[in-house]
Amino acid sequence: MTGDTFFHGPGLSKQAQYIAELYNADDYIITEMEAAAIAQVLNRTVGIERIMSLRGAVNFDQGNPNETTLQHLDPAPGETAGGFAETVENIVLVGSKTVDHIIDNWDVWEKGVPKFKEE
Repeated sequence: MTGDTFFHGPGLSKQAQYIAELYNADDYIITEMEAAAIAQVLNRTVGIERIMSLRGAVNFDQGNPNETTLQHLDPAPGETAGGFAETVENIVLVGSKTVDHIIDNWDVWEKGVPKFKEE
């Protein structure tokens, strides 16, 4: 499930979980909106046959129970909400391995995503 509108806080999280349950989807966990919008633009312009979106879990829709929504959205100077630095590091680790694999195996990837081989 994705959306076009940023939302934050426990009330809206409960609504998202309710929608997930209506559609027999897995539990709602985290917000996401940018990747869907980027994919739409790419699909309308150049196509999405060769797109990979690597999303890191950083946009938690609420803070810990000991902080207000405002405190979570507006951290102190020099701090970030959630695990931003850790998420960026994880994206670099995973993304670089993926890109290295594609480059090292370009003969397999040159014409697009290879077909899945069942074992």
